[in-house]
Amino acid sequence: MSTQLINNIPNMNNPELIGLAKNRFLPASVQMAIAKASYRRAHMYLCENTGLAKDVRDYLYSDQCNRGYVNKSTLICHGHYNDEPEKIAQFYESHGAQMYSRSPWRANHCFLRANWYTNTQSNTPPEVLNKIYNNHIAKPARHGNDYWQYNYALKDLAQHQNCDLPLAIKLSTCGNSDVEKLAFAKIVQLSK
Repeated sequence: MSTQLINNIPNMNNPELIGLAKNRFLPASVQMAIAKASYRRAHMYLCENTGLAKDVRDYLYSDQCNRGYVNKSTLICHGHYNDEPEKIAQFYESHGAQMYSRSPWRANHCFLRANWYTNTQSNTPPEVLNKIYNNHIAKPARHGNDYWQYNYALKDLAQHQNCDLPLAIKLSTCGNSDVEKLAFAKIVQLSK
């Protein structure tokens, strides 16, 4: 059955590819065939798939499939690299500044925030969380959407599972009373 699917992937229309990419029970060979197809939206659904095989995950992350940061950040925020925090740190070093300048909501979603529909959170290392705070969030935005993104980022940092004591101390003096409460609670938790 899977060889028949693989042979027909080039003949499938976009909704058929998306339907397959969403299926978490697909064998790795079919997932790889979809990943090698040129339809990027199907790639995104594969990146979000909880049943994604590791070799397909690595192919989708590779520059051979996509040199940009969208697939990579989607794989990270869906927890596919939680067992490899050094990969997350490497990704931040290579793409973090670009992501925060172009689409800070995607960067925060990737490094800080849990997915609301899967309740997963990336395993961003504490040193990366500190760099994110120092390089992108410490200087508050005071207007428009940037203001809300800034406040959510502060809360996400304070609630992150890998928030360490130095970061919690910085957050406890950020000037946002809600974040300061969360940071003090994190300090108490980490001091036990």
